[in-house]
Amino acid sequence: MPRPAEIEVDGPTHAWFICFAGKPNQAAEIVIAVVVERGGGGGKEALPITKKVLDSYFATNRYSTRPRAHI
Repeated sequence: MPRPAEIEVDGPTHAWFICFAGKPNQAAEIVIAVVVERGGGGGKEALPITKKVLDSYFATNRYSTRPRAHI
């Protein structure tokens, strides 16, 4: 059995995706880090979760402006 700081060699890797969003040329309005344990690729598992968080944030935060870039 692996120690806590180690992972087994076999099996999928962890999926992760980090992003920030906001208005161009301004500080980030929101920063998100998604980690899916044993999720495989970040684009396959973590990115859709990030998109849902961004969609929810910008739908409920009436003071925000949705960034131009879309995932």
